[in-house]
Amino acid sequence: MSKLIKKTGRPTVMTEEKIRQLKAICRMKPTLADCAAFLEVSEDSIDKYCKKIGLSFTLFREQNMVHTRFMIIRNIIKQCENGNTAMLIYASKNLCGWTDKPAAEGIDFNELSLDELKAITKKAMDYIKERETTVA
Repeated sequence: MSKLIKKTGRPTVMTEEKIRQLKAICRMKPTLADCAAFLEVSEDSIDKYCKKIGLSFTLFREQNMVHTRFMIIRNIIKQCENGNTAMLIYASKNLCGWTDKPAAEGIDFNELSLDELKAITKKAMDYIKERETTVA
């Protein structure tokens, strides 16, 4: 015969249902105060629950936002596949880390001699003239 051990003390306000709701609303990146107001519990109750599972509220919220981030990325990719040029530019910059600014080649122009600067400038001007004649 097994004995039932009764828990003593005050019952937790963070029930399984409130924890499920907290996880769901954390997908929208709310503040701790917003979560407490929505769940009708104190901020301390939420903090204590998070600490109990070994996380800060911020980390708990970030972990539960993974679904939101993936959903947004999926929608961005769909927009790109449908030919949305603005979204393609956004995605290439924000998801791929690309930039529309040319990367520095590691040349420090302050360290170049005047002759070296003139040679680079001449090469650039020749390139521009060549492009202008092929485009026109």
